[in-house]
Amino acid sequence: MKKLLILSVILFLSACSADEQRIEEMIDRMADSEELSKILAFGFVTEIENDGANVLYDLHLTVEDTYDDMTYKEQKEVFEKIISFLETESDNAAGDLDCGEDYTCNIRTLELSDYTSENEYSIEYGSSVYAISKNGEPYKDEAEIAAEEAAEQDTDAVTESNTEEAADDSGTTETESTDTETFAETASYPDTDFSTADGEDWVQLSDDEKYLMVSQAIDTFNSSGKFVITEGPEWFLDALNAFYGDGTTAEDQGVSAEKVSDVMLLSGLAGGVFVE
Repeated sequence: MKKLLILSVILFLSACSADEQRIEEMIDRMADSEELSKILAFGFVTEIENDGANVLYDLHLTVEDTYDDMTYKEQKEVFEKIISFLETESDNAAGDLDCGEDYTCNIRTLELSDYTSENEYSIEYGSSVYAISKNGEPYKDEAEIAAEEAAEQDTDAVTESNTEEAADDSGTTETESTDTETFAETASYPDTDFSTADGEDWVQLSDDEKYLMVSQAIDTFNSSGKFVITEGPEWFLDALNAFYGDGTTAEDQGVSAEKVSDVMLLSGLAGGVFVE
């Protein structure tokens, strides 16, 4: 009787758990694939959420030490090859994992780390690599940073030149010109609260600010425990940009009062990206 009881408990637990052995076998196939065998060593998943039918994982992969020495572009290409492999395995770009017929399993975060360094590189899983985080902070290519700084210097130079020309044309005094420059420096667009942001706020944000807002919103929705989100920030960026436009047309202005949080939730539910 005791043996029968123990066997029943084992069968019950097996029936209530996703089949992670299938995921482990997929990771082994990935590490042995022609595209990734020289850089991937092994990997595992960490369960983040499980409502009994839908399971959300973080996928952790260990890479060779040479990854740290790669350029930003090369590191990004490794992420893209991993995503391509997963898409081929699941026949879609949603980050689905084969974990048994009774479960829907998805990837939230894809993380790479090597043997010896303490560096961890991660992305919010999506069909394309929009931004890489390194040790939890935004991570950019040195060449990209240099280009941005050069562009900012060029913009500052043009602004200063235009200000001086306008002052010469209008007879503005040096003191008045200085006051104008000070105002321009302090009039930059303020940080925007996701809970109150609407279309007018959205169209004024930079691409980086939009990405950060959406990423934080996804974390908030995930932490609520009410939804499993099957797409990364890129999906919502496309949806929100399409909804609000650039704010210049009558149609854009007609929806500008709609809150970003409401549009994000409704578009996610309508697109099947928010799974309750």
